[in-house]
Amino acid sequence: MLDLVPLAGPRSALPTNLDVERFRGSMLRWLGFLGVTIGANSYALELSEITALFADPRIVPLPSSAREFLGVVALRGGIVYSLRALLGYATGDERPRWLVVAGRERVAAFAFDGLEAYLRVPQTDISRAQGEAPLGHVQASAVIDGKLRPIVRICSLIDHLEPRFDPNSHRKEY
Repeated sequence: MLDLVPLAGPRSALPTNLDVERFRGSMLRWLGFLGVTIGANSYALELSEITALFADPRIVPLPSSAREFLGVVALRGGIVYSLRALLGYATGDERPRWLVVAGRERVAAFAFDGLEAYLRVPQTDISRAQGEAPLGHVQASAVIDGKLRPIVRICSLIDHLEPRFDPNSHRKEY
């Protein structure tokens, strides 16, 4: 229980040493993530950037020279990109099982290999990523269950793909 101290009266009546640790747990800000896998590597996607999650989507492939473009899907995202390719992994005959839809004004879908868990992480456990990640899409990481997970910024992916969303662009390539 929190003890209230009246602020009126002499300054010496205020407590001088507060038990900060006692209240630390109630003051922490927790963030929600999806724990995902790309190949054998674990990543985290921040839930606040995701608008939908789908399993086993039917992706219709379309011809494209962009290796990150997988095709289209009859869901809210429409255009589907490979999270594997956008993070710099080798691609091939990719058949991702999971799909997240993200964005409010510019909506896109991102496919990935595996879904591990919903993760709830205290904000204090998140640290800025050291060095430059491919295209800057990983800007922070967190140690969760003893495993270092880079946090993929979906808004950064959408910004990277923005020229493809621009209706005034003369050259659109998906």
